[in-house]
Amino acid sequence: MQNIFYCPKCGKYEENFKFENPRQERELTTWVNLRDGYGRHIMHIICPSCNNVLAGIMDVTGFDEDDIWYAKTTIDKYNKESKDKGYITDGKLEWLINDIKSKKGIE
Repeated sequence: MQNIFYCPKCGKYEENFKFENPRQERELTTWVNLRDGYGRHIMHIICPSCNNVLAGIMDVTGFDEDDIWYAKTTIDKYNKESKDKGYITDGKLEWLINDIKSKKGIE
């Protein structure tokens, strides 16, 4: 399995992303997004560079360059509301981010 990490907020991108250990995975994971069963899931994590709680990891095994662009675009769209051409219902993005931060103990 080949994973990419992408944070649309700061632009950090990493191929072959792996957690250092299970503890780091637990600490950084914020939301496993099954995307309503469509396509490959996104594991949202806290970006180590900018602390965006909706940065994402996606399995891109077998993907070509265009597919990887699609994966990055999909992660990006889960960082935006519908009015901004994203996938989060308008008015819910701030609530989602605050809910994640509250559950993770992030200020």
